Amino acid sequence: MTAILKVCILGEFAVGKTTLVKSFLGGIMTEEYKPTIGVDIGTKELEINVKGKPMKAILQLWDLGGQQSLEKIRKNFYSRAVGGIAVYDITRHETLEAIPRWLDEFWGTVGTVPIVLVGNKKDLRDKGLGMVEPEYGQQMAQQISEMSGFETPFIEASALRVENADTPFIRLVQFILENELVKEGS
Repeated sequence: MTAILKVCILGEFAVGKTTLVKSFLGGIMTEEYKPTIGVDIGTKELEINVKGKPMKAILQLWDLGGQQSLEKIRKNFYSRAVGGIAVYDITRHETLEAIPRWLDEFWGTVGTVPIVLVGNKKDLRDKGLGMVEPEYGQQMAQQISEMSGFETPFIEASALRVENADTPFIRLVQFILENELVKEGS
């Protein structure tokens, strides 16, 4: 059985969504910021052990531009998504505070689907004050769990340093397949 899973990457501009996706897909990392205008799509085939059986999944990653001006365009791309990766930048509190707005926009289009919350740019944690501490990410993940009815994992990552970059995607795919939230070929 091969499941085709459309997953949207959500969050404010410059939180590292594109770098997280590139890191997962094995791309070349760069510190130069280039905004996503509209959507970038990547795919990766995974083999996941689900309830003792190997399962294949083709993961379609829809990396959506985070600029507020792209809201109407984004809504066109959410259709048929079975999960999401919500990303915030641990150096910018406002990006964590914006996550509920992102989820309202996303779930308002596709219905309530599982989410993994990622605090990105962990490599900058020791660079200065004003960082979002991990407990705030844990609290937001708990709030998302309560809103959605699905367990919402929280992961801190450094997409640029490829630290925990695979974990959000694998955890989401594992959850979707274990809970039979998609049918074969969907």
